[in-house]
Amino acid sequence: MQFDQDVSQLIDWLKEKSQQAILWFQHDNFSGSLLKELWEKGYEPASRWLHITAVCFAFASDFLKPLFPRFTLKLALGGATFPVLPFLGIRFGIVSEQLGATIIVFCVIAAILSLCMLVLQRGHVHGALAKLVPGVEELQKKLGVIGKGLDDLLKGQKRLERLMPQAAARLRCRP
Repeated sequence: MQFDQDVSQLIDWLKEKSQQAILWFQHDNFSGSLLKELWEKGYEPASRWLHITAVCFAFASDFLKPLFPRFTLKLALGGATFPVLPFLGIRFGIVSEQLGATIIVFCVIAAILSLCMLVLQRGHVHGALAKLVPGVEELQKKLGVIGKGLDDLLKGQKRLERLMPQAAARLRCRP
């Protein structure tokens, strides 16, 4: 009985907080002044070391593309969606405005750099840096990120993808 009441109170509290957040986003957040203010507060502290960290994340995701092909996309999506949490943290007094603004700036910059890497990676199996910067592909080979085995697996996978429709058609034609 007590558990049911506690769950009911928790649900009511969550409803109230979500309604407050929706109203806050509708009235305060999209006026542009709050976003501009948070960007200005967070940009200067983030420029010290967080920009370099965001660049490192983007380059590392490209360097590791042969092992984790969708990591850059996930990094971009995370950078685009994660800033909602600091916004809510600032609104409800959980996070200081300075820290929240810095986190928001970092996430936005990481998302932008990751999207740039995604555009550059198109058509490059080993990542954009492997084609654009001399020596990166050799470094990937030495570190074991790419190798003969991985290249053979990628070629085999592409061959299977080409042959699957043909095999399916042959199976359908048999009596």
